[in-house]
Amino acid sequence: RYVISVASLTKQKDHEQMLRVYASLISSSQDCASIKLVLLGDGPLRIELQNLCQQLGLRFFDAQQSDGFDSDAQVNFLGFQENPYPLISRAQLLLMTSRWEGLPIALLEAMSLGIPSVVSDCSEGIRELWQLPVTDIDNHKEGPLALESPFGVLMPLSIDDSKISGEWTKELEKLLSDPVQRNRSANACRRRAKEYDIDRVVE
Repeated sequence: RYVISVASLTKQKDHEQMLRVYASLISSSQDCASIKLVLLGDGPLRIELQNLCQQLGLRFFDAQQSDGFDSDAQVNFLGFQENPYPLISRAQLLLMTSRWEGLPIALLEAMSLGIPSVVSDCSEGIRELWQLPVTDIDNHKEGPLALESPFGVLMPLSIDDSKISGEWTKELEKLLSDPVQRNRSANACRRRAKEYDIDRVVE
């Protein structure tokens, strides 16, 4: 069982917050203690993020530095993958902690594969994709509450805020512990993604 991130290892994607949320998740929930975090993508912060893993007591695997897979690793740095879809399609959830986005293709690809997401409220493009009003996006950045949708959960955008991190942990635990809701979300994700089918977009 794992959650997945598909993103460059840069400040924009805020993997630091992701790692802190993940550490909180596996330590606070017995049901989620065995969940792995898979990171697809590379970037200048790879070593810095691995150092943070050590500080947080997280065992990590780096595909670029090892010949053999470490099945005991909690965080898996798998680097750039030419074909990420087999890995995405088997994930429990997509996790996206970005500070800003446009319309994230990784989110749309995950939806097309039936993978619900927990994402930061950092983009009008995400709101439009998830059919949520864009008018209250600024208000949500200030508030502590998650916005649940048929496709996943939209989290308030806040940098280095322990209260918001606690909300992330709670929402992740809720979804990961509810296979019925994940299945409903998976079906909704596939239906919505079809509206972005290339033939429809070209037309």
